[in-house]
Amino acid sequence: MDRQPKSGENGKPKKRSRQTGETGQATIATSVHVKKRTQPKIFEQLPQEHIDIFDTNQVRFLQAVKYGNFHPDVVEHLFQPDKELTFYVRVRIEDSKDPSENGKVKTFQCHRIQHNRILGPYKGGMRFHPIVDLAECKALASAMTWKCALIGVPFGGGKGGIRMDPHRYGKHDLYRITGELVRNIVGEIAPMQDSLAPDVNTNAEIMDWIFHFFRYYTRDRWQDNLGGVVTGKSVECGGLAGREPATGRGVVHAVKEHFRYKYSPHDAVHPLRATRFSVQGYGNVGSFAAMGMEEEGSKLIAVQDHTGCIISEDGMDAHELAAYSKEHRGVAGFPQARACSPEEFFSAEVDTFIAAALENAITEVTAGLLNCRLLAEGANYPTTPSGDVVLKKRGIDVLPDIYCNAGGVYVSYLEWDSNVKGNHYTIEQVYRHLREQMKSRYYSLMDVHDELKQDIRTAAMVVALRRIVARLVREEPFRNLSAKLT
Repeated sequence: MDRQPKSGENGKPKKRSRQTGETGQATIATSVHVKKRTQPKIFEQLPQEHIDIFDTNQVRFLQAVKYGNFHPDVVEHLFQPDKELTFYVRVRIEDSKDPSENGKVKTFQCHRIQHNRILGPYKGGMRFHPIVDLAECKALASAMTWKCALIGVPFGGGKGGIRMDPHRYGKHDLYRITGELVRNIVGEIAPMQDSLAPDVNTNAEIMDWIFHFFRYYTRDRWQDNLGGVVTGKSVECGGLAGREPATGRGVVHAVKEHFRYKYSPHDAVHPLRATRFSVQGYGNVGSFAAMGMEEEGSKLIAVQDHTGCIISEDGMDAHELAAYSKEHRGVAGFPQARACSPEEFFSAEVDTFIAAALENAITEVTAGLLNCRLLAEGANYPTTPSGDVVLKKRGIDVLPDIYCNAGGVYVSYLEWDSNVKGNHYTIEQVYRHLREQMKSRYYSLMDVHDELKQDIRTAAMVVALRRIVARLVREEPFRNLSAKLT
């Protein structure tokens, strides 16, 4: 179905003042388990909601089941993951920032969740982070199932990680920890079984190590198509040019389509021109999203990361900030902007707020501070359920994470396809495929948004579940229930 961009009320986009909307008392239909999670000190200056993101996932999943009118058997099939792996790796540490650890054996807890593979092999990142836990990995694996279904790639959801701070250890220690990780899960991963990817604190070099150790430990070490066991590799090891910026570029395409459709029908070619935006988190996703927004004519006003908040009413150069942040390991002190409080950062008057940092960052409190028309979720689960309630009351649109940051897994699919099937893509082809896929999926979810008269997040979940169910009815034990599943 072809769609035409439409304007806001009276043909003009809505303008927001700093005081727009009421926060009210946020509630959700399903109670959630409160679980304390460590946050960087910069976030301690505002009241925090410590919500288990797996409970958040379940609440949103059940909402989509309700509004999509799915059969209870669908809930039973998707509510919990297929497999939960918890194991431990032990490595003698040689180069720790804590001298007392050197020469001693250190034990690290690891998880790998395989949520659902009805559409294809499990797919998802491996992160190295001190707060990795089972519930987090379950939530993120579930999100990968919805994300792959929504963006239209033949994968199911997976996710995992090692509970540690990688910044404490030298490269050789990390290399051996990665090797022990692969040795423990070599029987669970394969190109057509479970394909790993980069995530928080893991990069192309670590993906190369995973590929190296997989080839070492597997019996078929000389098989040509083994590269598909992990994506996000360096180009030299079978990676794809364009994978690193893919998630951030996907965010820009998502925002651009929303502005073209809803806010700027008079300028369909350059809908982001002369707009303003803020970014929370200036790592891989946030920095590439900011640079892409700037290239589309939008002005970067405020940024927050683990080192602090900065703001410039005249705008700042996103490319120069990316170089500065890489050199100084944070945005604090960037000369084109001044330091500001978290309250000032969240309440900066912009058109788009890109959440590309932590989960649970957009809470009831911070959602009440936002002064934007659109929240784009570049991170996974950045908005709490009570934050969603406030955003809805205030009329702030949300491009949900399972759509907005799906550019990464889409380009990972192109890399996997190249490794497994031998198809080749130039960087121009990668960017073109990504742009077209993000555009087509946007209008698919907006069709369902209009059909159900529900928020975009719920519509995105329903689109994903419909694709999963369409495949599910061909499988036992659901084949005889096909007429009842939807």
